[in-house]
Amino acid sequence: MGGAHCRSEDQVSAVPARNGGYGHQEQAVKTFGLSAVGFLVLDTLCSPADKLPPTGGATFVDQMLMTVAGTAGAAAFDCALPGLDVRIVSEPGQDPMGDWLLSEMHSLGIDVSMVSRNADVQSAMSMLPIGTDGERRAFFAPGTAESFALSSEAIERACDARMVHLGGTGLLKAFDGDPSLDLLRCAKALGCTTVFELIRAARPMEGTSRGSTPGSGRLLGGCEVTRQPPGASKGLQEARMQQLCWPAQAAGKCADH
Repeated sequence: MGGAHCRSEDQVSAVPARNGGYGHQEQAVKTFGLSAVGFLVLDTLCSPADKLPPTGGATFVDQMLMTVAGTAGAAAFDCALPGLDVRIVSEPGQDPMGDWLLSEMHSLGIDVSMVSRNADVQSAMSMLPIGTDGERRAFFAPGTAESFALSSEAIERACDARMVHLGGTGLLKAFDGDPSLDLLRCAKALGCTTVFELIRAARPMEGTSRGSTPGSGRLLGGCEVTRQPPGASKGLQEARMQQLCWPAQAAGKCADH
């Protein structure tokens, strides 16, 4: 399983809890309903915005929003809204954008104990002008999305949930590939339901991912993540709601397990 070692659910259930250890995992009782791992970004949205302002000028718009986004961040945020116990496992920068993301997530009761901060790289951030036709364009600074990584111990801690969602494959430069597979395999070994999302889905990638992650609970493609086919969005609120399609489904699945 690459460089990470993870005990199976049968193995951990037979080990008594240790003070200071992961006693809750060793007894196969999960602390969280959802552990959202990976891509976290601060999205700034404005509408309507059909073209760039002229050089040195300004274009007045009706509204602007900042949102907790990214296919791990939005999953955590949206699943916490109905009251699911959620942990986010990610890495913003040690900057005002990261401060805001943590404040917003903490306000919903999301556990941020596994959020690291990077003092050398800025938080992932995007600017999304939303046109009158509902179409959105993006300026994107990947920042800490490319530096996020987990140790073997942290991977096991991240799996202390009934559902483990990996978001942002293809954008997580340091976590794509073997580290991501280690996470999903560890989650399955510990009896978690797994959700593996492809933010930029392509058929060859989808086939490879399915072959590499036998028994994964759910594989979401790009169109499914936005709940609508490309071009179907309608305005700023719809663009916000598009950030993730499955929170209600995930909350229901976690409640049932």
